[in-house]
Amino acid sequence: MKRIATLFLCALALFANAAAAQQVQIGFIDGARIERESKELQRGAESLKQEFAAREREVNALDSKVGALRAELDTLKPGTPPAELEKKQREFTLNFQRLEQARRNLTEDVEMRKTEELKKFYANVRAAVEKVAQARNLDLVLQEAIFVSSAHDITEQVIKMLNAGEGAK
Repeated sequence: MKRIATLFLCALALFANAAAAQQVQIGFIDGARIERESKELQRGAESLKQEFAAREREVNALDSKVGALRAELDTLKPGTPPAELEKKQREFTLNFQRLEQARRNLTEDVEMRKTEELKKFYANVRAAVEKVAQARNLDLVLQEAIFVSSAHDITEQVIKMLNAGEGAK
């Protein structure tokens, strides 16, 4: 029994020594740089602007209308009949509520679409990182580090792959 335990410990020591002798290949990506320099993310932002431009113009037009109604209410003379004053206040309140609702809806929709676009972008980044890592036989890819040698930095290759449209393909 003692002999089996000794053999087991020797075998374990040999395997541990062999595993320690293998060098781990590490890569690094600069996530902020990828976001800054990726054409895909820039195209997505431009696409979102175009997608919501018409609704933003509608909200701005409603905002101008509410501003005009506010100015009209402010310039009413003290002798204005109460029925007219109440009508103007109701119109202002109704339009102000529509404006606030339109702003909220627009903001929620924009944020939801931004989130969808970012998820797609990060899936493409992940795919590009995996392809580069496999091509370079990397065991580990880190995103944050205090110091990284340029020999381990694969950011440029990932950006090139993303800009060429090869991320998730």
